[in-house]
Amino acid sequence: MQRGIVRIKMTTIYLTSSGEYSSWHVTGAFSTKEKAEEYARQTNSDNDVDEYVVDEEFDPARVGLRMHRVFMWANGDVLTINLNDYEDEEKAFATCNGRGEWDVTVYCYARDEQHAIKIANEKRIGLILEGKLPACAP
Repeated sequence: MQRGIVRIKMTTIYLTSSGEYSSWHVTGAFSTKEKAEEYARQTNSDNDVDEYVVDEEFDPARVGLRMHRVFMWANGDVLTINLNDYEDEEKAFATCNGRGEWDVTVYCYARDEQHAIKIANEKRIGLILEGKLPACAP
């Protein structure tokens, strides 16, 4: 499962609507304000034109996530974990340490340290299963 942050350019759409309260309903959706206004003029005078932003860029902070850096041994034991507010890209990679073994570093958005450790372990297992481990010499 991919947990990366998806950044999408925002798009604006224009909806025409009619009615009030329980009778309110959308009568059309358009890519430009001009097209929506033209439709509203041609259909009837009580069509309103409203502007909506869709595909807004994902902001992890809005949903309570912060970037964490998790450093763990090959067996999954956590060596260090800390907040890492200057990094904005999720990634996971394995490197060789001085003992001829590999370690894993994971940068991930998470609610808290326990959530970050869970994500890091999933990434570590993924690296193992995908064969993306370095060949380390003792």
